[in-house]
Amino acid sequence: MNEVENALRTEVKKQLSTCSHEVTPVFCQMIQSKEGYLKAETMVIRYAIQNQVSIGAAISQLEVELE
Repeated sequence: MNEVENALRTEVKKQLSTCSHEVTPVFCQMIQSKEGYLKAETMVIRYAIQNQVSIGAAISQLEVELE
C-alpha cells in the first residue's frame, strides 16, 4: 500500500468512525460488517478521486445516491 492510499484509508476510517444514523443511515448500516466496511471504503475512495472531493463530501454524496 502506498502513502497516498494509506492516507485515504485512514481518513475514511476517521470519517466513518463518527457515523451518525440520523445523517448517514446507509453507511452506518453498511459498516457493521467487515465486508460492508471494505465495500464502503472502496466506494468512498473511488468517488472522492473521480469527483475530486473530500472524503467527507464523498460520504455525503454517496449517502444521498444510495437512499
